[in-house]
Amino acid sequence: MKKTGSSVWPWFLRLRSLRRKVVDVDGLHRWMAAGETSLVIDVRTKNEYEGTEGRIPGAILLPLKRVRQEGPELIKGREGKIVFVCKRGIRSLAALGMLDYLGGDTFSLKGGMTAWNKRGFETIVDKPKAPGERTRKKEC
Repeated sequence: MKKTGSSVWPWFLRLRSLRRKVVDVDGLHRWMAAGETSLVIDVRTKNEYEGTEGRIPGAILLPLKRVRQEGPELIKGREGKIVFVCKRGIRSLAALGMLDYLGGDTFSLKGGMTAWNKRGFETIVDKPKAPGERTRKKEC
């Protein structure tokens, strides 16, 4: 007998069912304004999160490589919508696929930070590093 439970299948085999769990930037902006979003999780690298593209106000950093281990603890039992964000929407969809089996209102941001910035919504950008200040090695 073949097992078909969602926790058995890798996330990428469930992409079709995840399409309905994608929100555009206008939708996320509305949810945030209405207080319907309980958590925005940025799955980019630390360098991207702290970089010039900025981040969504209130977003927390959880790089994609740590989502499977640390994500369940963050989202279990939360009320409200939880949205995963990355640069263009690919890694956030992967994060959604890894954790969607936990249930809840989880979504991926379509177009990611690129679409958010293009729309002109508020972002937080860290202070630029001073000339000659050491920077960390770029994460993969």
